[in-house]
Amino acid sequence: MFKILPEAFVFDYAGRQRDLVTLTFRPNPNFQPPSLEARVFDSMQGEMTVDTKQERLAALNGHLMEDVKFGGGLLGHLDKGGKFEVRQTEVAAGQWEMTTLGVDMKGKALLFKTIGVHETENHSDFQRVPDNLTLAEAAGILNRQTVVADNR
Repeated sequence: MFKILPEAFVFDYAGRQRDLVTLTFRPNPNFQPPSLEARVFDSMQGEMTVDTKQERLAALNGHLMEDVKFGGGLLGHLDKGGKFEVRQTEVAAGQWEMTTLGVDMKGKALLFKTIGVHETENHSDFQRVPDNLTLAEAAGILNRQTVVADNR
C-alpha cells in the first residue's frame, strides 16, 4: 500500500524541523484505486513526516473525511472520522523500527457485521544483541521478555 502513496495523494509542504520535513496530504482526484483496500485513500487526509537525511518515513497520520463504501455499501463501509497513526524511529545507526501503531476505525461488513478496530501498539527499549547470538539464546531472550510483558 505504501508504494501507491505518491499516486493516491496530493502533498503540500507544511514545515521543517532539522532533518524532518512535514507534508500534509489529501486525496488525488485523478487517482484510480487498483484494489478495494486502496479505495480508503480516496477519503483520507493527514500528514506525513520524512527524515530527509536518511530518506525514511518517520510518521504518518491520517483520518477519513467521509464514509468509505465498498460495493456501493453492500459489501461494507468504514465510517467517517476513522484514524490511524504510524511512527518509526531510528533505534540504532541506520536501523529504523516501527515504534507506534494506532488504528481506530469503525464500520460494517456485508450490511450486518460490525467492524471495530481499536488497536494501539507501542514498541520501545530496543537493544542490540551480539552478532554471534545463537537461535537458542535468542529464544531465551524472547521468552524472558514475554514473561515480563505478561506480568505487567
